Amino acid sequence: MTYVLAGQTYQTEFNLRNVQSTPGLRMIRFFDAEGELTENGSTSSIEMYCQAIGHNGNTTSNHRRFVCLSQDTPTGYEENVFEFNAYAPGNAFRQRDSYTDGVSAPSIERSEVGMYRQSGNDITMDFNVNPILLQSSVPIIADLKDFSGSNELNAHLVQNGSQ
Repeated sequence: MTYVLAGQTYQTEFNLRNVQSTPGLRMIRFFDAEGELTENGSTSSIEMYCQAIGHNGNTTSNHRRFVCLSQDTPTGYEENVFEFNAYAPGNAFRQRDSYTDGVSAPSIERSEVGMYRQSGNDITMDFNVNPILLQSSVPIIADLKDFSGSNELNAHLVQNGSQ
């Protein structure tokens, strides 16, 4: 890999470590790599972290928001909201509010690093969170959660994409 740092061009080999792909989206969502950089006779270890937050593979980049019908759970109900192209083309946002019988405030889960691919009226979404981000202490990132085994979702839009 060749890159420029402080106006100087460097070339190094990187070894991929954690590659997180999304088969449904047919793309790599996250990877990290390590390598060595030699400069002025001194060699340093370097690391690189890459996270995809969007892509230009969909036919539309308009911001769209969908609120799903409430779903009953064994202890109450939950509501899901999905937004597409909220932060970047191909980006997806999900919020799930879980209401428990007898408790006034919902439990809120968010995933702001999702991506989606649309083919006609079929949408595939991936909300797997980068493992490095899950360890972050930055407040907005630390609030993100994996969605308990439902991180890759498929949906079908009806009524010409209005539902």
